[in-house]
Amino acid sequence: MIGLGQPAAIAALIAFTNAARAHLKVRVNDWVIGLVLTTNVHHVHHYSADYRESNTNYGCAAIIWDRVFGTFERAETERLGDFPTEPSLSR
Repeated sequence: MIGLGQPAAIAALIAFTNAARAHLKVRVNDWVIGLVLTTNVHHVHHYSADYRESNTNYGCAAIIWDRVFGTFERAETERLGDFPTEPSLSR
């Protein structure tokens, strides 16, 4: 794979597969996987209509970085930000 080697190709495949899974609207939340990798429950919270909630869980594949840098939040999302209430940078 473009000279990156087999370990890099496997890591890229895992990251891509997990990012695709995080965008599914199927509720799959294994707490063991969710310690390191982003689950769809984590990712949906990033799209909350509440600006404070949407300012969390940036990790598309690895939620561990949100845990390290303090942007992780585990909570249920009541209302997703959809038009015209989607959060913006101007708020």
